[in-house]
Amino acid sequence: MISNRQTRSLDTLDNGNSRMLKILLVLLLIPLLAWLGKWLWDGQAQQERVAAAQSYAVVSKAQDALGKSETGQPAQADESRFQQAVSEVVKNHPETSYALFGLMQQASQLAQGGKWPEAEKTLTQAVALPDQDTGLRQLAYLRLARIQWQQGKLQPAKVSLNQVTLPAFAASRDELKGDIAVQENQPAAARTAYQAAWNQLAARHEPRGTLKIKMESLGMMPADILPLTPVSDTAS
Repeated sequence: MISNRQTRSLDTLDNGNSRMLKILLVLLLIPLLAWLGKWLWDGQAQQERVAAAQSYAVVSKAQDALGKSETGQPAQADESRFQQAVSEVVKNHPETSYALFGLMQQASQLAQGGKWPEAEKTLTQAVALPDQDTGLRQLAYLRLARIQWQQGKLQPAKVSLNQVTLPAFAASRDELKGDIAVQENQPAAARTAYQAAWNQLAARHEPRGTLKIKMESLGMMPADILPLTPVSDTAS
């Protein structure tokens, strides 16, 4: 016959086992729930990426369909469809690179038609989107600065250029700084900016004829930049 003391001991053991079982279950459930949450999140993110890509495909198709009228400008109906497609991407997928790139394409289309204020507005909207690919965003800032300079908005152009910091765009940035300095009648500053751009192009073996002409017009004599050429096989 089991005594009261033995009964209490068994109850204590059962309670201890029960608590241990609960702890083990919690320890097992935590990684399981974390994995399940990640799986659901990845699945949703993948669906959003696919939807954004499909939406951007409409933009590309609309851009390819832009017809030319007798005036040399896109037909109004085609242009409206293109702009609507871009608007849909920006509205539904603003945090994707598709939205930023779509607005850049729209701005390019507007600039080709000489619609500088509209192009500037579009690029201003583009750079204000949520965080995007750094390279694409800085390219948008560089294009925005060019359009601002084209309209004579020199100070806003300088502000936009300050956002361009990647080495890949440094030569184009400094060349535009030189263009702004020329327009401000500051030849010394223009020479400094042009030389900085030329040095960066030389390091990449990338000649740029238009920049050379600008430098020569200021009395500079930039050394020729030889492009990289494939190494010929002389062993055969």
